[in-house]
Amino acid sequence: YSFCTLLGGGTPMGRAGKKRSRQDGKGGPRENVWKYDTMGTEDMKCEALDAYYKLQEGIIEEGEWEKILEVFRKPLPITFRVNQSNDEDAQRTIAAIRKIQEGMREAGVPEDKMLKEVEWFPGEGMCWEAKMTKKELSRDIPGARPLHEFLLMQTERGKVSRQEVVSMIPPLFLDVQPDHLVLDSCAAPGSKTAQIMESLARHKGEISGCVIANDMDAKRCEVLVRQTQRLRELYPNLIVTNHNASLFPNPVVPSPPHEGETKPRLKKIQFDRILNDVVCSGDGTFRKSLDLWGRWNPGMGISTHKAQCNILLKSMDLLKEGGRLVYSTCSLNPIEDEAVLNHCLKTCPHEFELVDCSKMLPELKRSPGVNKWKMTSKDGKHVWEKFSEIPAEDAKKYHYTESMFPSDDVEKYNLHHSMRFKPHLHDTGGFFIAVLQKTKEGNNVNREPKPADDGKSWEEMVAAGDIKGKALECSLLKMTPEEEEGIMKDLNVNDKFPRGQLFCRRTGDKVRRAFFFAPLAKSILEGSNLRTTKDGWPRLKLVAGGLRVAERYRAEGFRATQEATPLLSTYSNPGVTAEADRDVFAGLLSSSSHPWTHTLPKDHPLLTSLQPEGTCIITLKEDPPQTNPRLIIAAAVKKSANHLHLWADSSEVDKLRVAIGLPIPEKPKKEAKKQDDDAEDKEDKDEDDDAKRQKTE
Repeated sequence: YSFCTLLGGGTPMGRAGKKRSRQDGKGGPRENVWKYDTMGTEDMKCEALDAYYKLQEGIIEEGEWEKILEVFRKPLPITFRVNQSNDEDAQRTIAAIRKIQEGMREAGVPEDKMLKEVEWFPGEGMCWEAKMTKKELSRDIPGARPLHEFLLMQTERGKVSRQEVVSMIPPLFLDVQPDHLVLDSCAAPGSKTAQIMESLARHKGEISGCVIANDMDAKRCEVLVRQTQRLRELYPNLIVTNHNASLFPNPVVPSPPHEGETKPRLKKIQFDRILNDVVCSGDGTFRKSLDLWGRWNPGMGISTHKAQCNILLKSMDLLKEGGRLVYSTCSLNPIEDEAVLNHCLKTCPHEFELVDCSKMLPELKRSPGVNKWKMTSKDGKHVWEKFSEIPAEDAKKYHYTESMFPSDDVEKYNLHHSMRFKPHLHDTGGFFIAVLQKTKEGNNVNREPKPADDGKSWEEMVAAGDIKGKALECSLLKMTPEEEEGIMKDLNVNDKFPRGQLFCRRTGDKVRRAFFFAPLAKSILEGSNLRTTKDGWPRLKLVAGGLRVAERYRAEGFRATQEATPLLSTYSNPGVTAEADRDVFAGLLSSSSHPWTHTLPKDHPLLTSLQPEGTCIITLKEDPPQTNPRLIIAAAVKKSANHLHLWADSSEVDKLRVAIGLPIPEKPKKEAKKQDDDAEDKEDKDEDDDAKRQKTE
């Protein structure tokens, strides 16, 4: 059977009801070819790249550049990491991976293609790699097919994440704790955001923190949402926004009004952790961005330098005292790396310091940052060591700035604490990372609560009908107590369910969907909606966030969503939730198409233990019982006289089938092959989106 159906939900339908075909961007069908089949190593040459990096003697050691180029000309290995949000679940996943590893060895997979642990990654069995191409994984090496199927299935379930190894490093240096407010300022396509969310949840106990994932490109935000949807149980602690990272608004939360005031005041809050994985030239991504061989030039790094400085300076302002900021690029270019750090640290000389991370991840090989580098013209024909050497008219015309050169006092900023990860050291792409610590707050920062002015808040504008169209559709608004209680009644939850943490999307006066937010995320969203038209602090442009707990269903009021069942099952009234064995779940999921219905005898204990009507939740009876509420396997159902009707779409049903170990109904051979190709296209698109970040601005 095909595991690729897990990626489904079906093909999008156009306005005429016809299925859209994949396009190659030129109006024709996409060719079924692999990148490395169409470009030989003899084509992987770039004279401008060679000349530029041979000038950077402090960055590239003697004889090292040839080793880097050799690795750049090879495809990336298959790499993935295990979801670390729950130790018990992670250990079960690791055990399954070891069985696959053993099966590959028995099937005769060559040793150099074998699945192996990434030894420097923290946690035994948490990160894996296989030095084979995607084509070899899915087609050319038969013994690797079980690994391919496992990755498709478990990636969709959120148990593992396909991600380039070097891309996993920045979140490791963030040191995220459960109570932290974290900003991922340039988050799409979302693999690092998912890693941060897992870090937020990996500690036992309540998760009181929040992650704000931001990207300036609206279409890339959709990719970001898709990537993080696999961790829906952590969505109450997530807000996805659409802002230019260099202009990201300072979050505010409501504060009690002063005496005589009627409206709450708004108080700025700062972030505990910030990740700046900024837009860059991407010259560390030659292994997956093959078009770079033909178009790379020194001007690419020069063009992104200003934006990188602006993003980092803004994030330095948003960080709280004692907070940690990780700056990273997928580039080896000092104009995008050390030059940006030098300029920003010089701008805030007494507030920040670079953290020495040499003792963190000691088995991870790296090179220290440098204090000297050379600057070239955009065409590479001129080389300068000082800004004063550039003719004034050229500096103005080509946007050369003094910040691109080492400052006279560069040594005081300890740039050697930054880290450059070269491709040949661990068979990866190229990356640069620096960790900054905020030692004290600037003198010009005022964090006192600000009184509300006479302008209309966002909620008041919505109520008055001033907000329409897409802006209204994307608005998440606070629900009235009466609306909230109505939903609580339809969902049959008890008084212990946290009140005041539901937001909704509306159609006219009617609530369409309800979303549950954790306390910190709820306060930030509430503060954003209270900002007024005259307020100098712009509101957050929300894309997604919160756990969708209920949606309107015809005239029957609200029904529970499948993704919210683990949460709702812990707050259900008596008679609403019941344990069911695997056979009941299997019967409910046995149908190959909607509606998913299971018939039971009228006197079946499960039917008699559930209430007469309305939303019910059945949870899988496990031995030993599942102790983590977020990992309970549950299904939202509607009960009739002797039937259970499942509230779920086809993709959610497939996830439930996989969760309890049921096979997915086999598709016709032609359809299964198409879904297999679609899954591979989806993987390629995620990588392409990541590789094209340099074009975003």
